[in-house]
Amino acid sequence: MQLKQYATDRTLEEEGRVIQLGEGSWIKIARMNNRRMIEFMRKRTAPYGHRLDRMSNEERERLTMEAVCATVVLDWAGMMDGDKEIPHSPENVKDVFTRYPDFFREVIEIAKEYQTFREADREEDAGNSRADSEPN
Repeated sequence: MQLKQYATDRTLEEEGRVIQLGEGSWIKIARMNNRRMIEFMRKRTAPYGHRLDRMSNEERERLTMEAVCATVVLDWAGMMDGDKEIPHSPENVKDVFTRYPDFFREVIEIAKEYQTFREADREEDAGNSRADSEPN
């Protein structure tokens, strides 16, 4: 087995990769637990010290959602609420994720997967004009 298939591109993990969602919509996501997310979580959990078990499940879920909105979902386009496009902002991302929790779970799964950030895919992107490159 070639282990290189598991090699990820650290730049993509930090700066994000555009994922086409269909119907002209896309989302640019960084990898879960990227440096910005780790720092965000460190600052927000500092009041708890080493006793994170003091946080309720609801607090953990809220904190995770805030971290994803601020540090994982970097941009998007084509997110529609009826006939109105929802502009990207951490607040709008949180609102969408709150109203559509399955979309939140799907984005987290994509951001966790090493395949999303593979080096081989980045090399292919450089050689081809692929549909999942970030629109200008």
